[in-house]
Amino acid sequence: MSRIARATLTLLIPLVAACGGDDPAGTAPTDDITTDVTSDTAGDVTAGDVGAEPDVITDVTEDAVTEDATLDAPSDVPADVVEKLSCEAFTECEAAITDGCAMIREASDAYACEAACLETATSCEEAAECLPEENSVITPFDDGPSGLVPRDLAGDFTLPTLDGDFVFSESWNGRDSYLFLLTQQAFTYSTNLWASPIYQWLQQSPKNIHVFFMSYQEADGSDMAEEVVTQMKAQVEEGIDKIGLVYGPGAACKWKRRMHYVPVIAWNVGGWIPQHLNLQSGYGFAIDRHQKIRNVGMLHVLGGGDAQPQLSHLMYENQYYNFEHQRELDMVKEGVTEVTMVESTNTGGGIFEVEFPDAATMAEFDTMEIDLTSHCEGHLEGSGCPEWDYKAWIELRETLSENLDAETACQPKVNEVIAVEEVMGTCSDNGELMCTSDEDCAGEEALCEGYVAPVEPVSPVEADTLPCTCYAYDETPRESTQTCNGDGLGYGDCGCGNTWEFGRWITTYGREGRWVHDVSPMLAFFQTGGIKRMRYKAGNTYLTTMKFRLYNKGKGMRPVRITELFGGGGYANGYNDKYDPMPIEIAETTKRVEVVAHITGHGFGTEAANCAEFCNHTHHFGVNGDEFVKDHEEAGWMYGCAMQVVDGTVPNQYGTWYLGRGGWCPGYQVDPFVADVTDSVTVGQENTFTYRSLLDDEPYVATPSGGGNGGFGSSIWMTSWVVEWE
Repeated sequence: MSRIARATLTLLIPLVAACGGDDPAGTAPTDDITTDVTSDTAGDVTAGDVGAEPDVITDVTEDAVTEDATLDAPSDVPADVVEKLSCEAFTECEAAITDGCAMIREASDAYACEAACLETATSCEEAAECLPEENSVITPFDDGPSGLVPRDLAGDFTLPTLDGDFVFSESWNGRDSYLFLLTQQAFTYSTNLWASPIYQWLQQSPKNIHVFFMSYQEADGSDMAEEVVTQMKAQVEEGIDKIGLVYGPGAACKWKRRMHYVPVIAWNVGGWIPQHLNLQSGYGFAIDRHQKIRNVGMLHVLGGGDAQPQLSHLMYENQYYNFEHQRELDMVKEGVTEVTMVESTNTGGGIFEVEFPDAATMAEFDTMEIDLTSHCEGHLEGSGCPEWDYKAWIELRETLSENLDAETACQPKVNEVIAVEEVMGTCSDNGELMCTSDEDCAGEEALCEGYVAPVEPVSPVEADTLPCTCYAYDETPRESTQTCNGDGLGYGDCGCGNTWEFGRWITTYGREGRWVHDVSPMLAFFQTGGIKRMRYKAGNTYLTTMKFRLYNKGKGMRPVRITELFGGGGYANGYNDKYDPMPIEIAETTKRVEVVAHITGHGFGTEAANCAEFCNHTHHFGVNGDEFVKDHEEAGWMYGCAMQVVDGTVPNQYGTWYLGRGGWCPGYQVDPFVADVTDSVTVGQENTFTYRSLLDDEPYVATPSGGGNGGFGSSIWMTSWVVEWE
């Protein structure tokens, strides 16, 4: 696993209470804000060595917008826009959208902004974002018990802003997230963040977010909140005006309505927000689409010099909240059977015995998902979460026959001891005086030199063993042995060491995560049902929940047989030499055949290009001469993993999480590579399977780094199978 550059972001933010102001939490600190941001470089991997950040939304850049460009305020959107608005494009949308459009068309000039936005909408989703919030509620506000720490339900609040009071419960609609950014002039990290470009952030960000700019009191206790946020408003609206010139006045109006500037220092706004900051102060926090308080992660890339956080990295938080919301919707299915391995348990892994439904019930399922949650104690990300990106995996292990001889006396193993003859020593102050210890010598400081103690010989004895039986995932028996324990008081468990990996993840740099991913081909391991013996290796210790979700998706077939193919190994010269063609007979009753693989590249420091981790190595599976290829196009891109936040990669981790890798990302599951090879096989006969890996269409040739800086060798971690469906 790569231990490449990671930032230790320690934000020590004791905050000064305002002179004469109220302290809602009762314990507002009184020291200056300080920050200690450190970073290490990733060997030879720097921002300049990999591809540039992709333009997520459009090819139009800020340079294309003139510096003196301006846009009228929302209230100045021409009223005739309302008169021209047509709602015909949205007749197939949900009623809230069609009704909202009609209301805007008939309403006063107060909705001119929304009308302009609808004029540019090209889908029901875009139209929904144009509507006033009260017409697009999809999840009611939850006024249940709320809390103060991350993952707690966020309670209602009212914030004073430059445009009037903002009431959370009145704004809530289930579509939006809420981001709170705080600064103080002495707090370098946040001042650099607020000074970063606005246009790029808003251009690429999802639009369903409200942003609150807030200020702590200054280091001398003075209240400059109104001045600070007013200045920020001018800066933000300059960027929004450029958005308007490119995307139209409706887009600019929409963003201006979603930016809020709080002219009161954070400790004095009332409600639960000061209490939250008193527990976990910093440069920002958020409320997601499930109305939960959330942390905001590291907002800069690593490299030399001072950290330069970017507002544009905030878009990844919002992308992730949208992903989580959609995932929850997708998980609502009828007929799902959940099997729990571990729930809310602080663990780094271990051996688990998990009971699945019986074979008849398992035969009804054609889909299997693994639902893994890895949280940190107190949800303290950064300093409170494990820091490194390690491989985590779950594997089936052979089950054991019952140990009936755990207390049966037996012969333990005795190691051979070679005889040694005694050799007498002599005293250092009298060479003629023989000795076996210093006490045999006359002088107080004299030593007995050269003495060799005798050793009696011991003949070796092998430990007693007994026959026992191991059972594979399909209950196929295998004879093995159990061995007498070292104390001779009983026999150990049967030696059953065969394993079958069926799920893989890479842990985060210092953040929490949850991953739900499809491993349906692995159902072939579970056809017999009943108790399965598993080993989970978490990489780090987390507050862990793991469940297996089983259901029928109507595929008309299910995986019933699985045959192991090829493993990985050191990724160096001659990597392909060990792979011989493999003949596998495919049953005549098989309807579908898949090649399935987990493939990830790792290694750092021992070869110049660090290619296993950062190059697009390709993996070629041959089936009777036909080729099926897994590639890694995102490897080497500066933002290759950041581009996968929309698919579930945890954003803004405290390390080089954003760099594209060879088959994996920190804070993400390793999805199985699945190739449908049905048309390339002949059922009822032997078929030939082959494998090789290439880089730029040639076998990989490694160049040693010669740096002498340690690290570990390049390798491909691979497990692969042939899966048959019936």
